[in-house]
Amino acid sequence: MADFRLHLLDSVTRDDDAKRLRALAAWYRDLAEKAENPAIWESRLATAEDLERQALQLESSTSVLIGP
Repeated sequence: MADFRLHLLDSVTRDDDAKRLRALAAWYRDLAEKAENPAIWESRLATAEDLERQALQLESSTSVLIGP
């Protein structure tokens, strides 16, 4: 039983982390829109995409912990 609770708590933490990563990605996208230099714009969008991928990985690992 304790094992299940640890996995459940871990999944909640991962879910929160994924939400934070998505919020940070949105912030980078907003920041990219304000960039006047194309290199900075591209770098910020790449960072946002990387953060989105990390969030997706966390969410995927959460569903594996909890199961269907």
